[in-house]
Amino acid sequence: MQHNKCPNCGATVFSQPITDDNQPQVIIHCEYCGSQFNVQNPFYRPEPVVHTTTFSSYSTTYTYSNISPRKSGGWRNAKDREHKVARFLGYAIGGLMAPFVLGMWFVSFSKPKDLPVEVTAILTGLMLFFFFLARASGKELKRRRIEGEIM
Repeated sequence: MQHNKCPNCGATVFSQPITDDNQPQVIIHCEYCGSQFNVQNPFYRPEPVVHTTTFSSYSTTYTYSNISPRKSGGWRNAKDREHKVARFLGYAIGGLMAPFVLGMWFVSFSKPKDLPVEVTAILTGLMLFFFFLARASGKELKRRRIEGEIM
């Protein structure tokens, strides 16, 4: 329940006007002095702005719009199949790189400096990127499974 002050008599008016969510303001009737005044609608939701571009090519017309059916959020917009592939490839590539990178660290700190440490550090970061990518995809799939988005 929303309360407003009447600008005419100063009384607090407790009334919840019944309105749609497409009206930015509503009219309130004061119960004491009978005056009417406008207030902001707490349920107002403006229409989304749609930008439409039309392209014509010979006899075909294409119309593109900026409204997408999925929620915004980038990583969460990926399909389940894409997350499953990212999880599998991340663990597979990261797992194949792990012994190679470990061997590179031994070579980097051996007596004759055959391999610069910077190269080993960069490849270690790349390996960790694949592991973290796989882990993030796994967590997103688990979240979807818990929320019932995956059957």
